[in-house]
Order: sequence, then C-alpha cells, then structure tokens
Amino acid sequence: MLGDPALKAYLDERTIGAAGRHPRVPVRIAHTVADDVVPYQSGRRLAQKWCASGVNVSMQTLATPTHVGASLEGIPSMLVYLDARFNGIPQTSSCWRL
Repeated sequence: MLGDPALKAYLDERTIGAAGRHPRVPVRIAHTVADDVVPYQSGRRLAQKWCASGVNVSMQTLATPTHVGASLEGIPSMLVYLDARFNGIPQTSSCWRL
C-alpha cells in the first residue's frame, strides 16, 4: 500500500517535521536520552527543525529510562508549562541552545 503515490502523498503531508509542516504556536518537547522507542536525537532534530522554521520551542531533556518512564517524569513540568500558557505567561524558547 505504501507504494501507492496517492497514499504516500497523503501520509507525507501529515508527517511531523516534514518540510513546510511546523506548528504555528509555541511547543514543548520533553524527551529522554534513554528512550527505548523514539531515539532522543530524533526529538532533538525535530526541535531544531522547528526552531529553524521560527517556532518557539521549549525542549526539556529528561533522564528517566524508557519511553513510558519519561512520560511519567515529564508530567509535573508539563502541568507547570500548561498552567503558565493558560495564564498568559510567554514561553521561554530553548532554540538558542539546540
């Protein structure tokens, strides 16, 4: 099925990080260096790509092992992040250090 040009074009348009596809709002990315599902460098490259597109990206590097472990570690800071956004506090970009 992936050889079908129409399906391939459809999927390419929806691929995160594809050329020309980037968020129009500030974004938080939290990723562990010990991710066993998605390599850390993939998340970092996505952040760099979005930064290059002018997106305000906040990148948090986590240390907890495994994909699931990192999601649990990231919850408290994600709640602080969301609270700040809902209260109108602007996001500080991490793009300068990526």
